[in-house]
Amino acid sequence: TLGLPQSAKVAKKLHKKHFLENFTLKADEKKSLKSDVVSITLSYHLNNENINIEPIVNTEVDYSEIAFIKVVLSDDKHYKKISRIIQNIPYMVVLVLVYHDRFCINISPKRVNQNDSTKLYILEEYYSEWIESQKMSEKERAFVQSLQIENQSFVNFQRFYHDMLSKVVALNLSRYSQNLVTPRETSKETLDTITTLEEEIKTLKTKIKKETHFSEKVNLNIKLKTVLDKLEKIKGEI
Repeated sequence: TLGLPQSAKVAKKLHKKHFLENFTLKADEKKSLKSDVVSITLSYHLNNENINIEPIVNTEVDYSEIAFIKVVLSDDKHYKKISRIIQNIPYMVVLVLVYHDRFCINISPKRVNQNDSTKLYILEEYYSEWIESQKMSEKERAFVQSLQIENQSFVNFQRFYHDMLSKVVALNLSRYSQNLVTPRETSKETLDTITTLEEEIKTLKTKIKKETHFSEKVNLNIKLKTVLDKLEKIKGEI
């Protein structure tokens, strides 16, 4: 549905054995890979030979190609762990996680490992909300439409990949808006700030429940009110 060129279509099954043998995985990662994953498919593979987009490769980044990979899950409890395993692949990946009739998009920009230029490490990771494919809201339909290849930059693969990332960020910010948020330069920073504040709120609420001294409880509640006000202000500006 993303309008990717047929010349980039691969539709190749990737075996779990490849990830188990070629990447250093922890015991719990191996367990999740074996038990939670039904299939892994390299659906499309964009490179300079099948689409007119320039690669960007230097000592810091490698945007020479972008893979679109679909992972079908039998259990979605550890989907982020599964995503990180798949993202070990040493190039940029747009990952579509599927669980029954729901799907989630993961985009994880990577940097070149300075100790081994053949390897990349995940710099940051962003996930869309889980979307029911047969019951999409207007915002979710608009999000899927925004992911169409024609809506991404063709200047180079780095711009293309980060354009898709901006669409995921915009959807996540749209939780605080009636309509799908338009991607902006500051969208990612806004989402990161909201995530940090929400984590801080959780931590403060836990501390308040455990605190037995009245004066300290008052101080924690004051801090909580300050953080809540800051969060509401940011949400109101979206």
